[in-house]
Amino acid sequence: MRWRDRCAAGNDINLRKGVKPKVRDRYLREIDYLRISVTDRCNLQCRYCMPEEGVESICHSDILTYEEILRLIKIVAKMGICKIKITGGEPLVRKDVCGFIRKIHEIPGINSVTLTTNGSMLGQYLPELEAAGISGINISLDTLDADKFYQITRRDCFIEVWDSFRKVINTKIPVKINCVPMRGFNDEELVDIALLAKEFPVSVRFIEMMPIGKGRDYQGISQKEVEEMLESVYGEMTSVSEAMGNGPAKYYNLPGFQGKIGFISAISHEFCRNCNRIRLTADGILKPCLNYESHVDLRKAMRNAISDRELEQLETAIDRYCDVLNPRGRLCIITFHSLEDRIVKEKFRDRLDPCTCPKELPVCICGRKSDVKKVTGKPIVSSDEELENNPRARSAKLRVIEKKKY
Repeated sequence: MRWRDRCAAGNDINLRKGVKPKVRDRYLREIDYLRISVTDRCNLQCRYCMPEEGVESICHSDILTYEEILRLIKIVAKMGICKIKITGGEPLVRKDVCGFIRKIHEIPGINSVTLTTNGSMLGQYLPELEAAGISGINISLDTLDADKFYQITRRDCFIEVWDSFRKVINTKIPVKINCVPMRGFNDEELVDIALLAKEFPVSVRFIEMMPIGKGRDYQGISQKEVEEMLESVYGEMTSVSEAMGNGPAKYYNLPGFQGKIGFISAISHEFCRNCNRIRLTADGILKPCLNYESHVDLRKAMRNAISDRELEQLETAIDRYCDVLNPRGRLCIITFHSLEDRIVKEKFRDRLDPCTCPKELPVCICGRKSDVKKVTGKPIVSSDEELENNPRARSAKLRVIEKKKY
């Protein structure tokens, strides 16, 4: 039995036994979290997100329907995905998103559905979100100053956002504040923003600016600098040992605080080794990482009459691998085998070079060990039989792909 078939069979057995299946990549990272963008549209126009003239919106016909997204969620839930994050754009601008969230909760295997919002429309939809059973809400808030809010978002709606925040903290819904520290803009406010976690039972998370898109125009502030700012005012921060939340945030306690202080530091404290998420864009593109272009076009597959069984078989092909190492030997580029791809059987090449992978990696990924040879910079395997008989080659494989035409 081939490796992928064995994975699918194992999940079927687990389901029959009542054991929740798990999706693991070759580095034993458990993938249990799917972020879904339900729209590319937003009612704000944040400067680090889009230019002043705006961007061209995706055609409505190219946006996944709720039915298509629910179909995908049902499939990945069988695989072991149990946490869903609804994002945008601004997800609340899409009609009936609250009803969509309620339907996600009805899918067996899904135990958490959370929402990320800019907060401007949250107060309006809060009763519906409560009724839909939302598991948590993240509010993006980079400043507590109305003038600065207008400066960064190009919209005069700070009062609406603040009112929404005050309403949601009076519910039982867990709340997190997401703040992007920017040098020269809100660096003097970070201490005040953190104070929200003292005055209210919320977590405040500082997210390092990603140098992609318009974010390149802004200078972020590192986690270490923010920690020093907060400790100089509130005292020593102590790390929270237990797992919190669905993603990579690292949380800390501060003396006298009701909530936690969190950091998502993709630049100064990369977390590729602990990544547990995949992403689905509004137009049906499955992406493993925001930093890189590799992706899978699920919309194309579904709209070419692919059956649920075929789609489920394709989903079992999720098999992430590391393509490049940074100078310190950490994982830094992660990609997927496309769900549209088919393995091209190739023979091993003549030459076998010595392995150059750092010793701390659990398996060889350069393709030079375990009888995996290099072809145009990427190792390949010769046959399913050789994969079956060589576990190390199975772990190290990087396949040459042939696109299937639908």
